[in-house]
Amino acid sequence: MTLSDDERDLLLSELDGMLPALPPGPRREAFQSLRDAAEAGTLEPEQLSILEALLRAGLESGRLRAVHSAHGEMAALRLYRRTPAGRALHAAAAAVTEALQALSGACLDRITVEAAGPSAHTLTLETDRGRVLLRIDPTGARIQSVEVT
Repeated sequence: MTLSDDERDLLLSELDGMLPALPPGPRREAFQSLRDAAEAGTLEPEQLSILEALLRAGLESGRLRAVHSAHGEMAALRLYRRTPAGRALHAAAAAVTEALQALSGACLDRITVEAAGPSAHTLTLETDRGRVLLRIDPTGARIQSVEVT
C-alpha cells in the first residue's frame, strides 16, 4: 500500500511518539517495521493488521483528531478505509444502505434507538411496509431483522 504524504506524516508522528514507550520484543519490532515502511512510503500486506489496530485505537478514542486536527483525522480515515478491516466496514455499510433502499418512498411511522450493550445500539425503523431493525456496533452496521406487513 502506497502512502500519501499526509498519511506518511501522520503515521511517522504517531509511531515516533509511541515507539520509545514500548518495551523490547516482538510488538515493538512490528511497530518499528511499520515505522520503517511508512518512512519509505509503502506498506507491505503483512503490516496492515498492526496499522489497522493503530488507526482504530486513535480514531475511536478521538486522539488522532485531538493531536493532529481534523486534517489528520481525515488522513487516518482515508488510510483506514484502504485496509482490509476498513474495506469490510465499507462493504457492510453499503449492504445495509442497499437493503434500506427498499424503504424509499415508504411512510416512516416510528424511529427508535436503543442501547444494546457497551458500544452497541439498535435502530428500529417502522414504516407502512414493515419494520427493520439495524444493529450498530464497533464491527459495523448490519440488518438484524426485517418484518414485512
